[in-house]
Parts: sequence; structure tokens; C-alpha cells
Amino acid sequence: MSLGFPPGELFEADFETAINNLIALDIFPAIAIGNEGAGTLRAPGINARSWSVGAVDRSGQIASFSGGKTVTRRLDRIQPDMVALV
Repeated sequence: MSLGFPPGELFEADFETAINNLIALDIFPAIAIGNEGAGTLRAPGINARSWSVGAVDRSGQIASFSGGKTVTRRLDRIQPDMVALV
């Protein structure tokens, strides 16, 4: 899933409900972390119960457009959780 709203924006509570519903249905919530570059995150990928996905290039370096950073919550602090080769 790739939507890309800034964290704290409209619909964040709806994303929480949607992710919980996906999990309840045994659907793995893999969600893009954003395409605005390092130090940025997007909702719903920032949600602690989703698996956020970023990107790396063929040399294993973070893709220039891929979001990601360390967040302030106690658990699941480093985002994204996984990356895809682009």
C-alpha cells in the first residue's frame, strides 16, 4: 500500500483502524514509508503495527527518494522495517 500522508495529518486515526482490521483478517500490512527522501516519514507507513517499506539501489545504498528515520517511540524505532531493491 502506498498512500503518503504526513504524520499527524487528517485520517491518521482511520489508518490505525484500517491497519488493525487488516491484521485481524491475517493480512500483512506492508506500507510504503514515503518518497520524500532521508529524514522523512509518511502515514500510514509510520504506524507501529504496519511494516514500513523503503528502497535501496543496486549497490545497497538507500535510494535518494526513499523515506526513513529513527522515531521517538519506545519500540519499533528505526523506520523503514524493510527495503526493496529499485
